[in-house]
Amino acid sequence: MLRQREAIGLCRIQGHDQCQVKFTVNEETGEIIGGPNSVAGSPLTTWTKVEGCVRIRHYLEWNNHADRLNYPLKRAGKRGENKWKQISWDQAFDEIADKLREIKEVDGPEKLALLSGFYNSQWDISRFANLYGTPNIDSLNARICGGLEYWVNVLIYGAPAHYGPPDPEKCQLVVLWANRPSSQFPIKWDSERKVPHRIVIDPRWIDECKGADLWLKIRPGTDTALALAWLNVIINENLYDKQFVDKWTVGFDRLKERVQQYDPRKVSEITGIPAKDIVASAKLYATTKPASIVWGSPCGYSGLNAARVEQARCCLRAITGNVGVLGGNHFNITYSKQQPLHELELADRMPPDKITKALGGGKYRAMTWPGYYMVPDKARAYARSFVNRGAPMVTIYNAMRTGTPHPIKGAIITACNPMATFSQSRHVYEALMNTEFVVSIDLIHTPTTMLADYVLPATSWLESPQIGYLEFKYILYTGQRVLPKSVPGKYDRRDDYDIWRELGIRLGQEKDWPWKTLEECYDWRLEPTGMTFKEFSEKKLWDIQPLVDREYEKEGFNTRSGKVELASSVFEDLGYDPLPYYEEPPESPIRTPELAKKYPLIAITLKSQIFYQSSYRNNASLRKLHPDPLVEIHKDVAAKEGIKDGDWVSIENQNGRIRMKAKISETIRPDTVCLDFGWWYPEKKGAEPSLFGIWESNCNVLCSDDLEYAGRECGNWHLSTFLVKTNRVKISKAD
Repeated sequence: MLRQREAIGLCRIQGHDQCQVKFTVNEETGEIIGGPNSVAGSPLTTWTKVEGCVRIRHYLEWNNHADRLNYPLKRAGKRGENKWKQISWDQAFDEIADKLREIKEVDGPEKLALLSGFYNSQWDISRFANLYGTPNIDSLNARICGGLEYWVNVLIYGAPAHYGPPDPEKCQLVVLWANRPSSQFPIKWDSERKVPHRIVIDPRWIDECKGADLWLKIRPGTDTALALAWLNVIINENLYDKQFVDKWTVGFDRLKERVQQYDPRKVSEITGIPAKDIVASAKLYATTKPASIVWGSPCGYSGLNAARVEQARCCLRAITGNVGVLGGNHFNITYSKQQPLHELELADRMPPDKITKALGGGKYRAMTWPGYYMVPDKARAYARSFVNRGAPMVTIYNAMRTGTPHPIKGAIITACNPMATFSQSRHVYEALMNTEFVVSIDLIHTPTTMLADYVLPATSWLESPQIGYLEFKYILYTGQRVLPKSVPGKYDRRDDYDIWRELGIRLGQEKDWPWKTLEECYDWRLEPTGMTFKEFSEKKLWDIQPLVDREYEKEGFNTRSGKVELASSVFEDLGYDPLPYYEEPPESPIRTPELAKKYPLIAITLKSQIFYQSSYRNNASLRKLHPDPLVEIHKDVAAKEGIKDGDWVSIENQNGRIRMKAKISETIRPDTVCLDFGWWYPEKKGAEPSLFGIWESNCNVLCSDDLEYAGRECGNWHLSTFLVKTNRVKISKAD
């Protein structure tokens, strides 16, 4: 009789929405024989049947793909030759640790950079960094995703309140600002689509526009100007919550003076949105309560304005009394029945003399160590080494490439493919080639692993235990290790925790890594629940705490003033403007008119709803649904250039030239094109010069990594709103 068991995994295909997924596993072989299926009663899968999600439906095909990395690899030829020697984990750990020890003793620990992406836990990387002594650590989701907005919220409110979704039973209006939840965040969309009123702010028509009260077709990169115009209307027409403003905010008079510069008629010329729609949308937001503004990661790609647009949105939520309330923007407070996540990072173990060695810490002070020390202790509970106690990635790659202000001798890159996902891919290439020692931790070979000295195979979410929490709903939930991380003769992969722990032990940190396995660590985290991880995962699976309305009325806000800081004292004391203001994007028809004459179209980027970040393009089933990289072009622009739907199109600017297939649109702004993000071709040769076709269709070939393009306060890099031109191209059979 077949021995089988049911296992509940925690899907990590989408970074924010993590559904619990049920599988049936053959106990004798360890193979999955049934599933994926929905988990009955789970609050995480009520938005849809898991079986209806195209990515999870085909995930096993990818998880078991022949391209998966199975054993540690050591480079056997020159970088980029794709020649490797399989080695044991012990050899890999010993040799990598020896090199890390050499870097620390000879050059200094700050000469090691740790760079991460999305799928991993990240606290273990931070723990290793703090114990090793390098402040030069950063993460993709820190600077260009929710992490940036997260920290701006902490500076203004003392806690983050931007994630959403709002309570659909209480919320009356939701503002989807550069946010596409139906495809990116389906759990959130299940709540948001039930809200009676909706405003959508996006340069493209998206499904969320259906049934919306207003669609504001904004010029990309001008979101801060729009937010300041809303503040202008709401303040000047006395639509703000005077009682909340008087009792719970500081800096209102200064904000009122600032927003006089942003009259809706003036901002209409900047954004391309009719002034009447700016006024109408501002009034609708201010008078429909409670209302929620939901952040969108594309605003974080805008470089110069990224921190300021979220600062302005924080002000909007506050002056209308929509912050900290049920149905509005409720604070994202970690589930209380667990050991705090930030305590795992051991931030106090970072040597004080090394803090000043953080790259960019003197320039981008708000989201590095200086900013961390400026907030109260309670607010520091929301701090993360990979969010605000590291170094902006743009400064790290610049140092790797140029040696300025000091060289980086080694880099460990985990769950991250910067050749496809970071600005100016050719500079990333130069940075990696110029760095003495590079380790890549990933699931499959990528253009980035081709340039590493060691490649370590990580476990997927099916092969790892998981703890997750939806902060905005106070839900703690778990996922079991559905598949083993090692099967003799087939594969031997390791959790990220295993990798950092083993390296740490070899560097003398054994006492600081007391848990032998990730499951043991999770036992410690769940101690306040009175259950082990195994017990929680088998008996409970999730736990929900009730939300508390206006919790700030008890002890105030976790800011230095105890109130919402409309004029940020942290920004001011760090030498920045304490109030939000608008600045033209680094490349725009207004700021760089001569460049715009040559490259008249504004390029924005889009992460496919089929793939995850730059990954999974070697999944045959998903590639059938999205076989080629796409550029969305307005029909009038396409007609002028003789481009038809499905034609191959060249997109180029001063940084390079790529090609994509045309997708003709009637609704995108005529001055805008939308490019598929992070495209590469796993089916093409990994060796140089191809590097899996990274130069052919990767939008980041065109995007500048100039330090002057980066956000002045937080060091988030420029990843969108760059200028390009398009042309129809002929593709030969050889191509």
